[in-house]
Amino acid sequence: MNDINLLYVAIDAMAFTLIGLLDLRLMTQTSNTQLQFLIAWVTIGIMCNIVASRHDYGVLIDEAFRLDLGGWHPYFNLVRNSTAGAVLLACHFIFRDGNRPPKLLLALWILQVFLEEPAAWILGYGWHQTIETLIYEAIPAILQGTFLATALYWILSNREQDLITARRTARIVIVVVFSTQAIVSLMVERIAFNFEWIHWQYHYPIHVFVTFLAIPLNGALLFASFSPNTALVLGGRKEPLAAAATTELIAQDDADAGRIRAALEEEYIYRTPGLSVHGLAEHLAIPEYRLRNLVHEHLGFRNFNTLLHHYRVAEVCQALEDPQQNTTPVLTLALTAGYQSINPFNRAFREIHGVTPTAYRKQKQHQVDS
Repeated sequence: MNDINLLYVAIDAMAFTLIGLLDLRLMTQTSNTQLQFLIAWVTIGIMCNIVASRHDYGVLIDEAFRLDLGGWHPYFNLVRNSTAGAVLLACHFIFRDGNRPPKLLLALWILQVFLEEPAAWILGYGWHQTIETLIYEAIPAILQGTFLATALYWILSNREQDLITARRTARIVIVVVFSTQAIVSLMVERIAFNFEWIHWQYHYPIHVFVTFLAIPLNGALLFASFSPNTALVLGGRKEPLAAAATTELIAQDDADAGRIRAALEEEYIYRTPGLSVHGLAEHLAIPEYRLRNLVHEHLGFRNFNTLLHHYRVAEVCQALEDPQQNTTPVLTLALTAGYQSINPFNRAFREIHGVTPTAYRKQKQHQVDS
């Protein structure tokens, strides 16, 4: 029996060590302090899960290998169960290129964290079992699932508009690791165990298996993190142009970058509804992979949609500041700039300027009047 317990300890130790090393490596590859904080949060949450599990499954572990956290257990539980929200925000900073996190999701994360432990500290127990299960287990589990599903959507969405080749590849890698760890852990350990869909005697061995499954995945991530592309994915630097090796090729890159700027600033090609990377590459007769690199390296954009929003919103701002266009509806200005509906335009405008287009127009009018 001691042999199996020693194996379990070894698995926990390997997982604990790997996630710590991966955390240190990733944090050195980005200068974004918010992302560093979230990476550390996710890491600490995973570590708390490994440690707290020896407390949770104590009845299934030999006494010599148990870990009694005492009064510290609620705090370990709070941190590990808040990890899904930290994963969501980390994916936001990596793949959403500066967009503000939706306030609704932030509010739901605060609610989920409150329901994990603080709610029990304030409201206590002794309610009807169904109500307690709903408040302390079902709703937090649903919210965790919502966060993970949203993070998965952010990873997968707009992949074709991503201008960074390494990050487009990283999306697929992260999805594999993400789905086999976070989602499996949530579905099995929180939902299946708490609702007794699996016999309690099998809970700890299944937990250890899930932990063991993460070891090769985190090991692969740690190995991959030593690639120069890691800093690129995390926003630490720009992607170098593969073709910039000779004076002639550098001159060609500069010329093609100039053609891209001309298409945007003189031809106003951004006004084309539904314009994509492929469409712009065809228009300029530039290979798509080169256009992605050129836009990222020379124009400084990491995502093609961000580029389109930049030029379209700038055009609308000029119109909103023009006294002769005070009566022109905002929708008309947005459609002229290339948007196909008002909602994407409003979201992009608020993201860039922090106010609605109508409020922006009033501010500029007030400045002129005063």
